[in-house]
Amino acid sequence: MEVEQRFGTISLNFNLRNPRSTKPTIIYAIVRIGQKQYKISTGVKIFASKWNFRFQTVSLCTVNNTDYKNLCEVLNIINIYKQSMIGLKAYICNNKICVNNHEDILHIFTNIINHKRGYTMNTGNRKRINTNNSIISWLYRYVNENKQGNTLIKERQNIGLLKHFFDENPQWKDDFANIGFDLVNAAFRYIENATMPNGKQYAISTIREAQKKIKAALKVASNRENRKFDWRKSEIDEVQLTKNNIPKSERGMKKAPLTSEEVAKLRNYKCEGAQEIARDLFLIQCYSGQRRSDLVKLLDSSNIDWNAHLITVKQMKGKSPAYVPMKDTVLINLIRKYEGKVKRLPIKYNETLRRVAKNIGLTRIVEYTEQRGLKTEEKKGPIYELIHNHIARHTFITRMAEEGATKDEVKAITGHTCDATVENIYTHIDRVKAAQKGAEYQKIMYVEETAEMASAPHIGDTDLMSDRTMDMIVNLRLQCHQLNSELTSLQEENAELASICRRHEYDEKVEELQWLLPTEDIIYTV
Repeated sequence: MEVEQRFGTISLNFNLRNPRSTKPTIIYAIVRIGQKQYKISTGVKIFASKWNFRFQTVSLCTVNNTDYKNLCEVLNIINIYKQSMIGLKAYICNNKICVNNHEDILHIFTNIINHKRGYTMNTGNRKRINTNNSIISWLYRYVNENKQGNTLIKERQNIGLLKHFFDENPQWKDDFANIGFDLVNAAFRYIENATMPNGKQYAISTIREAQKKIKAALKVASNRENRKFDWRKSEIDEVQLTKNNIPKSERGMKKAPLTSEEVAKLRNYKCEGAQEIARDLFLIQCYSGQRRSDLVKLLDSSNIDWNAHLITVKQMKGKSPAYVPMKDTVLINLIRKYEGKVKRLPIKYNETLRRVAKNIGLTRIVEYTEQRGLKTEEKKGPIYELIHNHIARHTFITRMAEEGATKDEVKAITGHTCDATVENIYTHIDRVKAAQKGAEYQKIMYVEETAEMASAPHIGDTDLMSDRTMDMIVNLRLQCHQLNSELTSLQEENAELASICRRHEYDEKVEELQWLLPTEDIIYTV
């Protein structure tokens, strides 16, 4: 078989029209074809301070809701140009186009861009394609108007998965007129098998969250205000999410909280520069229980009341505010050190944090179960490889629970509105305490008492009864948690079986009607 090789240079970069301007400036796409360069206006503007010159992309850190919407739109256009360049190279290879035809290649590139941006060329004028009935366009518009912060970024990523589904499966059309059980079910099965740029499949939590959010947004599209389609007739509610095969008791093991000794090692570690900043911000999270997205607000002087020793944080995620008391000396010193100085978080926060943890020697082995796509594996690794910013939040809740704080007290500080996370951590701690309590009886479980010892009065009878009462309470709590988890599992299985039965009955009824002769009664029934 004869193979034809073609060599040529085609590349894409981005430049700002005026990098030193204090006002929004236009972004140009610089296309290099061979020895020539062509400058194409992207049609979008950005502040130079919001542009990452090194990575040729938008910086989405520490901006308000309005900026997020604008920057996400810019990021969307940048991604369209990058995808168009990939499509151009594939088109050249598949159609054997001569790389020296610079003008032809540039014309093909601009046509690909116009197609992806929803434009069509008609008699020399550029007109916008009607995207009112596009599922993807509506979802992007919906999240841009109703979400903010990291939630907005994640939901746009979820929609991106759905967009890839339409791009790779042309038999399914991006149109509300075609939406239904079959389309959404095919999209969900695509998402559960999708891979990240590094080749790995998505974690089960990411898959289920994407499916839940897409399903919820589609339900909004069907309500009285939007009326894009009929929710009941579409049967989208019957589409099943990808099942999480990890046992409930093992689902949080990868987010293992740090021990008090490990936090002390971090606190006493001598470092400087980026490592010092990452270490200090992580410690602030460990002592305050706040998310990474709320650190900038936590360190904002307008939210700190030094007289009351209280910080009030209006969280990016959720509607409930968090009230962080400042009683610990370590937290007070860290707040004073960084108050009003953190405008955006480090780009490689987690990577730097792992490097610090490795240098300190946080080598405790953590065993956990991981599910990616439909495949479940038992894994283990040192804590320095698993550490990331959100572990600080779990560490705070765990340490507070061990010290005796109630769930409501913890939720007031962390701003949790859902009981699930806090409940799971408290359940785990109850199990540990129960095991520790059982250790007291383990020492004497095989010791036989003599008659004299059995009849002799015991000085600590009252304490022993008190301990036994506490044991009974702990056991009852564990039984309640176990019964609740079993009941939830049974309810989920019952819902799945009911959904399958309804679908099966519907298919059988349709099949029966197809074999019957058309009568007035049947026509009326249909």
